Amino acid sequence: MHIQYYGLSCVKLTTKPGGRGAQDVTIIINPFARTGDLVPPQLASASIIIASADTPVYYSDVAKTTQALKVTMPGEYAMYGVRIIGMQAISNAMSVPATIYMIESEGLKVAVVSAVDTPLSAQHFEELGDAHILIIDAGGANVFSGDQAADIVRKIEPAYTIPVHTALPKYKATKNLDNVNAFCEKIGTCPKERVQKVVIKGKDCEDGATKVVLMAP
Repeated sequence: MHIQYYGLSCVKLTTKPGGRGAQDVTIIINPFARTGDLVPPQLASASIIIASADTPVYYSDVAKTTQALKVTMPGEYAMYGVRIIGMQAISNAMSVPATIYMIESEGLKVAVVSAVDTPLSAQHFEELGDAHILIIDAGGANVFSGDQAADIVRKIEPAYTIPVHTALPKYKATKNLDNVNAFCEKIGTCPKERVQKVVIKGKDCEDGATKVVLMAP
């Protein structure tokens, strides 16, 4: 599975649910409206668009008009061989419904915890407990702080965690968000360098230790 980051909570997953040689399925998660110096991904090739909340930060008007299949609310979905489970969550700060997701493809389970600022329930943790990859907002303001996000990572214990929605040094559009330092200090270790893309396979998730991946657009 290929993972690419665009800033804020926006991530692109490129996956082959049918295995090697099968057609790619492109999943765009939380495509934002263009914000200053942050540029959202091109959506013309998207197979599926997933939005955690109906705000311009997570679901742009452009995304709403594409031909991609869209997942924006709780429920169970099967699209192009990808299984998606959406769970209701709460965002007090944004005053709109929020949805937490589990995405399953290639034998990997990817949890997406975005647009949420209230504690997760026991049911949330039960559903997310076998995630291989956890993508989680960690920049404070209207979402979890770094400390709160790190606590969730420790409870879920994924093989990989990707903190998103944090301040990015070169991008003014993220200046009101916290940097990733608090998250890294509580987790205990973070890489020194950020990457734009990462490839994760099932065999990479077998050693039991949570690895942190810091990403940049």
